[in-house]
Amino acid sequence: MVCLRLQRRIASKILDCGRGKVWLDPSEINEIALANSHQSIRKLVKDGIIFRKPTKTHSRARARVLLAAKRKGRHSGLGRREGPRDARMSSKLLWIRRVRVLRRLIKRYREVRKIDKHLYREIYAKIKGNVFKNKRVLMEFVFKIKAERKRDRALLELQKASKLKKRALSKAASKARKEAKSATRKDLKPELTKKVFKKTQLAQLKKAQASKLATKKATKPVTKKAAKPLTKKVTTSSVTKKATKPVTKKATTTVTPAVTKKASQPTKKASQPTKKATQPTKKATTPVAKQASQPTKQTAAPVKKASQPTKQASQPTKQTAAPVKKASQPTKQTAAPVTNKVAQTREAVVPKQASQPT
Repeated sequence: MVCLRLQRRIASKILDCGRGKVWLDPSEINEIALANSHQSIRKLVKDGIIFRKPTKTHSRARARVLLAAKRKGRHSGLGRREGPRDARMSSKLLWIRRVRVLRRLIKRYREVRKIDKHLYREIYAKIKGNVFKNKRVLMEFVFKIKAERKRDRALLELQKASKLKKRALSKAASKARKEAKSATRKDLKPELTKKVFKKTQLAQLKKAQASKLATKKATKPVTKKAAKPLTKKVTTSSVTKKATKPVTKKATTTVTPAVTKKASQPTKKASQPTKKATQPTKKATTPVAKQASQPTKQTAAPVKKASQPTKQASQPTKQTAAPVKKASQPTKQTAAPVTNKVAQTREAVVPKQASQPT
C-alpha cells in the first residue's frame, strides 16, 4: 500500500481546508504518489484528480414539520411546557399587540367615515378598558351601535311626521267647526239669538250717549260766552223806552244814521263768537214793537238796533220784521240837519248803550 500522507498535507494547504476534506482519486494512486511538490499537486487539482469535498449541511426539513404542527396547537400540552406562564409568553406583550390591532382598526374606520369622531372616542376608551378581546367583538359592537342610531333616527322622523299630521288634522277640524258654527248662526232664528242682539243694542246705546255727552261739552263753553253780554244789555233796556216816546217824524228822519252807526258796532262784535249768538237778536226786537203803538216805517230801523239787548217783549210783529234785515247793514245816506235839543238828548242816551256791550 502506498502512503499518500505528504500529498494530502500539501493539497489541504493549497485548497485551504482540512485534511479530511481532501479527496484523492483511487484510480490514479500511482500518479498521485509520484507528485511530491506543490507544483505537481496544483496540476492534479487542476485536472480534477484531487479536489475538495463539499460541506455537509444540517437538514431543516424535520424542524419545519414540527413547527407547523406546533402552530396548529400540537406538541404543546402540559407535559411539554417548561417554565411559568408569563415566562413562556409575557402578558404585557400580548396586551400591547391586542391594543395596537384594535386602535389601528378604529382609526381606519374613522378615515373611511364608518364611524364619527364621537363614536371613535367612545370605542377608544372602551379598548383601553379591556372591553374587546379581539377585532371580531369590536366590529360587532360598531355594527350594533350604528343599527341602534339608525333605528332612533327613524323613530324620531315618525314622531315628527305624526305630530305634523295631528296638527294638520286639528287645524282642519277647527276650520270645520268654525264653518259649522257660522252656518248655524246664519240659519238660526232671531228668537234664538236674542242675547247677541241685546249685546249689540247696548253697545250702540253706549256709543250714542258718549257722542251726545261729547257734543254737549263742546257746545257749553261757547254758549256761555255768547250769552253773558246779552244779559248785560237787558239791564240797560230801560233807556230805550225813554228814547222811543218823544221822537217825532222829523226827528226820526234826521237821527237814523247816527243811531244806526253807533248801535251797529256792538252787534258785529257780538255776532263773531258763535252762530247761536245771533238768535237772541230776533227775540230782542219784540219789546219795542209793542211799546210803540203806531211807528212809521222809517223809524223802525233805529228802534231795532237800539232794542237788541232787551228781553221784555215776547214776539215781533210781521210789519216790523222786514225792516230788521235792512237795518243790520249800516246806512250811508246823509241825514238832514238836526235841532240842538233833539241831538243833545240822543247823544246823552246812545253812548251809554254802545259802551256797555263792548
